[in-house]
Amino acid sequence: MITMKYVLLVKPGVEEFSVQECALSGVSARRVENGMIEYYAEQPIDPARLCFPFWQLTDPFDISAESGEQLRVTDIADEWFRKEIGAERIDVPWSCIWLAASNNGITRNESRTTLFLAVLKKRLSRISKLALTSIPKPGTPARGLFAVEYGNQNRLLLSRNALAFGQQRMKDSPAAPSRSFLKVEEAFTIMGRAPLPGETVVDLGAAPGGWAWAAAKRGATVFAIDNGPLKKAAADHPRIYHYREDAYRWFPEKAVDWLFCDMIDAPHLVLKNVAKWCAADRCRYAIINFKYGHANPVEILRLLQGGKGIGISSTRMICRHLFHDRDEFTMMLER
Repeated sequence: MITMKYVLLVKPGVEEFSVQECALSGVSARRVENGMIEYYAEQPIDPARLCFPFWQLTDPFDISAESGEQLRVTDIADEWFRKEIGAERIDVPWSCIWLAASNNGITRNESRTTLFLAVLKKRLSRISKLALTSIPKPGTPARGLFAVEYGNQNRLLLSRNALAFGQQRMKDSPAAPSRSFLKVEEAFTIMGRAPLPGETVVDLGAAPGGWAWAAAKRGATVFAIDNGPLKKAAADHPRIYHYREDAYRWFPEKAVDWLFCDMIDAPHLVLKNVAKWCAADRCRYAIINFKYGHANPVEILRLLQGGKGIGISSTRMICRHLFHDRDEFTMMLER
């Protein structure tokens, strides 16, 4: 088989963690730039076993532009793309994604996408009309044009094939009790599943209530477990029942649909408590945030994915370093 080059795009600051988790899959990777990891393999790493990447590019082409050519990147991409497709017949929708790397993560540069498609339209109008600018389904390889500006916007990575891991900036709400609700909203998007009307949710360490509110506004009944107070829209929501109890000791008599946990505590303690819920079959779905702080997050991932980990008894487990995560990562579980 042919060895291919793959580039992983991550938040700056977690490159070493990304290298370490690649090693868990038996792949040697290295940091090549802030927010950029590369590895060579005959097959890409299973995306279900990767937490930190936002995107993976297959066999990307790297272009360095002179400082005075920064504004020409759309023309450069247009020339490269038209040369790459050659006589290829494009009759189905294709992904057109322009990305920008920053200290906050990898985000779409929609203005660059618009400019690129305007340039392409002059030469290949029919093909430009088939372009899709939304993020592809998480974990599913996509084909089209994927461009990444980095190195102070004078370097450009271009690829025809990429895989999105699903992270994206979510829209804030003035009614939200805290900005932490953005994390669970992002997790719903990656899972492709959110609490439904009539479903039951237990939110451990709920205060001030961002995650509980995200579920309740969708029609779910939420049991918020925390000694601290709920705030704003969560404080008097008719579908949120607040129990001022210890989140480690509270345990339901029968199973619920969802378990939430965004507690500020050591990840090993959170993992032990979640394992208790899973062993007793007390939830169908779970969204758990692990704040690693001074701990090594890759060790937590190893425990989750290992032969005796939570993932082994689950239908699906996704771990992601979300756009709205900081020194933490979020696990999404379907059992």
